[in-house]
Amino acid sequence: ALPIYSDWGTCIATACESRDPRKLHWLFELLLDSPVSGEGGSFVDACRLYVLQGGLAQQEWRTSELLHRLLKYLEPKLTHVYKNVRERIGSVLTYIFMIDVSLPNTAPTKSPRISEFTLRILEKLKPLMEADEEIQNHVMEENVIGVQDERTQGIKLLKTILKWLIASAGRSFCTAVPEQIQLLPLLFKIAPVENDDNYDELKMDAKMCLSLMSQGLLYPEQVNLVLQVLQQTANSSSWHARYTILTYLQIGRA
Repeated sequence: ALPIYSDWGTCIATACESRDPRKLHWLFELLLDSPVSGEGGSFVDACRLYVLQGGLAQQEWRTSELLHRLLKYLEPKLTHVYKNVRERIGSVLTYIFMIDVSLPNTAPTKSPRISEFTLRILEKLKPLMEADEEIQNHVMEENVIGVQDERTQGIKLLKTILKWLIASAGRSFCTAVPEQIQLLPLLFKIAPVENDDNYDELKMDAKMCLSLMSQGLLYPEQVNLVLQVLQQTANSSSWHARYTILTYLQIGRA
């Protein structure tokens, strides 16, 4: 039940707070042992990830090796068939990359790199990014197990990434990296151009992500990159994308 898994998450997070991870290695190994196994159904998988997330979040920079292992384990599951599992994976990604911070005159952290991960994601999203037609959320049945076509896989991957970007906006210590800015043209094509009574989670998440990215801090070296992306999209054949640029600019200037 919902209160029970929330209580377990709080229990593990409290137990791991300000503790030496070397003394809790047995607990982390237990939590990392196939959290998304399918045993018990999608709800149990999501619960395992929630409990694992609570424990690792308290360790922050101390468990970079575990974060690398967890990311390697979760990447093939970003297109998981069940929506609640994908959403929880998106939330876990926030904590995996939280400590990836670049500061002047300091050594880079040992945690997983947002830039490297995003490059791999961009490669997998190429079929959607190169599509000329408007991208619709055609994944009507979320929980069908079986072979999925390239487009279905791409949309499910994008949904997971959007959940990660939205969750990261309020928890991350740094602004969007240049690689994430390369997602803008795809988001421009998806975000709704006007209020629509038909709720489409993909479009709403794209709109929310654009809104958050437009209000985020940009470093001087990133401004030209954003302008290049905007100019490229403004010259595209998609009127949908061109229209959405205006909304992005209005929010960014507000």
